[in-house]
Amino acid sequence: MKKFKLRKTAVCFAAALSFLGLFGILPGMSVTAHAMMISDELMEQALREEFGNLGNLEDMEEIADDYYDMDIDQFTEEYLKKIESGEIQFDGLEKEKIIDPPLKMKATSDGNVRYILPNGDYFDVTAPNGTITGNPITIYPASEVAAVVTRDGKSSSIFNTWRYSEPGNYHIKMIFYKFDEDQYENSDIYEVNFYFTITGRVAGNFGAIPAPDGFEIISAKRDGVSLAIENPTCLFLEGDGRFEIRYRDIATRSIYSTTSFVRDTTAPFLTFSKELGDGKVKGPISFQKESAEDRVYLYYDGYTSEAIVTELTAAGKYGLEVVDLAGNKRTYTFEILRTRRLLNKPMVILALIILLGSGVRLLLLRRDMKAI
Repeated sequence: MKKFKLRKTAVCFAAALSFLGLFGILPGMSVTAHAMMISDELMEQALREEFGNLGNLEDMEEIADDYYDMDIDQFTEEYLKKIESGEIQFDGLEKEKIIDPPLKMKATSDGNVRYILPNGDYFDVTAPNGTITGNPITIYPASEVAAVVTRDGKSSSIFNTWRYSEPGNYHIKMIFYKFDEDQYENSDIYEVNFYFTITGRVAGNFGAIPAPDGFEIISAKRDGVSLAIENPTCLFLEGDGRFEIRYRDIATRSIYSTTSFVRDTTAPFLTFSKELGDGKVKGPISFQKESAEDRVYLYYDGYTSEAIVTELTAAGKYGLEVVDLAGNKRTYTFEILRTRRLLNKPMVILALIILLGSGVRLLLLRRDMKAI
């Protein structure tokens, strides 16, 4: 196993594991799938619990730096056992969490939306809660916060970042943990659940776009042409193209946000070298994709794989499914007929031998006739 020095990284990781009790993850300790972001305050408290009240953070880091070499897995296991047995406790963990408290909103000078908690903590974000967009979203959190990030119901592969660009449905569970400057005790624990969807470059499965929480739709365009707003809470989409939707908050009517995405609901095509007709063709047959970004899956003789060739020669029944970036798909089914050869290689050789023998015989006959 790889060895690590018990430095700031290891102790910060221990603080993260300790802090999982706030997220309801501690029982069973299945934590490897969760992306964690931990503030310096939590790391400092973990250092204090491990090494005692030894002064300021820099002093404790120096002691931790020269403490001992230890396998990180062993350290984690021992630390968790101490937490579960009660040997190590974080003073604030026994206090009740306030889940999704009422948040105030305000616009920031750089065009973001600021969400303010009852205790004064806040975080800024480039799009409101509940936004559907084709653009990346960035969260700018306050310092005393930890978070678990999930995408499409699974743990996100994005670690130690607050900027998200991969397509998917996101759920950011943030825990705001306020410390007292003297005692480092928790005064308030707030859990804020923040949601958004990133469509990626192209979206295909959206028939309507609801306004984000606390916002209303004030304008919309498709390919630069204004659309009528019949319902300010939801825009029903018609046609393909680039959509741009502008929102305004309902409470103050002073906070604005804009989202944009490309909608594509048209299934992609494949072009074949021969007409498929009734679905039976003589091989070989080749095909081409409409776009280089389309993906083609091949079904043949009970097997399925992504197509890596564009020419099919073997006889049998085929299925080709082409999928574009938006998830639209089209399937082609056909059969390449088995062609029967009248002469195979042995038969050709035999025929040549017969012809050669016949030619020799004719030459002999002609010689005999001249002799007579």
